[in-house]
Amino acid sequence: MSHFVGCVRVTDGMSNGDFGLTATGEQALEEFYQSARHEPGSDEHFYFPNIEVPKEPEVLRMVHHYTKKDREYVTQGLERLNTFGELLREEIIKRNMPLELLNLAFAESCFKQYAKSHAGAAGIWQFMPATARAYGLRVSRFFDDRYSPEMATRAAVDHLQDLYKDFGDWKLAMAAYNAGPGRIRKSMKKTGSKDFFTLARSGLLKKETSDYVPKILALTHITRNLKAYGFLGEQD
Repeated sequence: MSHFVGCVRVTDGMSNGDFGLTATGEQALEEFYQSARHEPGSDEHFYFPNIEVPKEPEVLRMVHHYTKKDREYVTQGLERLNTFGELLREEIIKRNMPLELLNLAFAESCFKQYAKSHAGAAGIWQFMPATARAYGLRVSRFFDDRYSPEMATRAAVDHLQDLYKDFGDWKLAMAAYNAGPGRIRKSMKKTGSKDFFTLARSGLLKKETSDYVPKILALTHITRNLKAYGFLGEQD
C-alpha cells in the first residue's frame, strides 16, 4: 500500500530505496515530512525558511475546493509524482529549500510532464520560453528542455531561489513566479505593502495570480494532512 507525504511516497512496512526511508506505518508519514524541514547549518551559504500556511479565507476556499469539489486533481497528482518524486525532492532539498515548493509544480501542472498551456508554458514547472532560456533551458523546434523533469526542476529551483532572494517572502516569490517580478514590485509600490494578501485584495494583481498562491498554500496544507482529508486510502 502506497502513501504520500509532502508529495513524496513511502510504502508501509517496506524499505523504500527510492527515498531512503523505512516506513513503519502511518506515523512514518508525519516523521518523514518533519525530517524534510531544514535548520541552518554552519556550512550552508543560504537558508530558506519553511513555508507557513495562513488561515486566510482565500486559502480555506482552495482547501475546500481540492478536498470537496476536485479531489481527483489531488489524487492524480500524487499518482503522477510517483514517477519522478525522488528527483524533484532531491533537487529542492540539496539547495536547503522548502520541500513544500513541490506544491508549486502541483498547482502548475498536476505533475504532468508534457503539460502545455494556451499561453505557451510547458512542462511540470510550466516555464514560458523566455524564462526557460534565461535559466539555461533549450527551447526550439528540435529541443525543449522544459519537458525534462530533471533539467526543468533544476531551473525552477534556480528561479525560485532568485525570487526569494529578491522578495524575501515565499508568497511574494510564488506570485512573482506566476506574474513576473515587475508586476509584483509595481503592486508593492502602489500599495506600500509587502503582504501578498494585501496585494491580492487591492485588485492590482490578475485573478490568476490572486488565486495562484492560495492554490499552492492549500495544496501544501493538504499534503501535510493527507490522512485527515482521506487521501491515503485513495492511494491504495
